Amino acid sequence: MEMFSYGMVLASVIAGLAITQLLQCVAAMVQHPRRHRPYWVHLLWIAYAFEYVALWWWYEYSFAKTVQWSFPLYLFILVYAVAIYLMCAVLAPLALLNFDDFQAYYYARRRWFLALAALVILIDVGDTLSKGVAHFAELGPHYAIGAITFPILYVIGMATRRRPYHAAIAVISVVDHAAQAFENFWYLG
Repeated sequence: MEMFSYGMVLASVIAGLAITQLLQCVAAMVQHPRRHRPYWVHLLWIAYAFEYVALWWWYEYSFAKTVQWSFPLYLFILVYAVAIYLMCAVLAPLALLNFDDFQAYYYARRRWFLALAALVILIDVGDTLSKGVAHFAELGPHYAIGAITFPILYVIGMATRRRPYHAAIAVISVVDHAAQAFENFWYLG
């Protein structure tokens, strides 16, 4: 087994668990709509998280070019996968204990979720730089601006409960992340 495949097995399992968590939450909404009333902003964040996990797995393939694997690189990739999983787990609980609906849950847990979402972006910058400064530069200003802007927007979201603000950052996050994917990661190479 080549080193890349071996190194990515555990990280891929963790990513699979993150997607499972998201899908189980959505399935609970469908199966028990009265007990698990959806909230559209929360659903957008679930779409964002699903997109994030899927794209993370897709562009981690860039590490296949890494000739010399090290334990720190392996550990870094695992920490990144765990941070993504935790973001998904906080966002998408399997049960809504002590909450009437996902709107109440989202606003009660928004600080944890947005802190993890900001952390994931900051880890992504490290991940991108670990693939080389040239790779970082290839992603263009859109990536660099987002890597600064989104963590700031998420910290503001941690401080405010204003529903229009949370709706706006959810929409912007989903659209921007999809645009980044189509702009930079259409093909693996």
